[in-house]
Amino acid sequence: MAEDERGMREKDILKAVKDHVNSQNNSWTFVMGRKVLDKKEFIALLEKDKKFRKLITTMVIDLSIDILTRKGGKKSETDYNTPSIR
Repeated sequence: MAEDERGMREKDILKAVKDHVNSQNNSWTFVMGRKVLDKKEFIALLEKDKKFRKLITTMVIDLSIDILTRKGGKKSETDYNTPSIR
């Protein structure tokens, strides 16, 4: 992947994160270890700290991959595709 394509992808991810956070109510917080950021602090840090932006982008990508490739998990005992009579 070209460097400019990766930069564009990161910009798109960060825009989506900012849009999502901005749509949350003012009591929204981001907890990372002992550090708790409110909505304004999170957005400000996202805008000024390159290392933080990279961390958030990596977290979003890793979580997306995890969700898309998740196989296990607890399955329901009920198969909703076939009718059952009880």
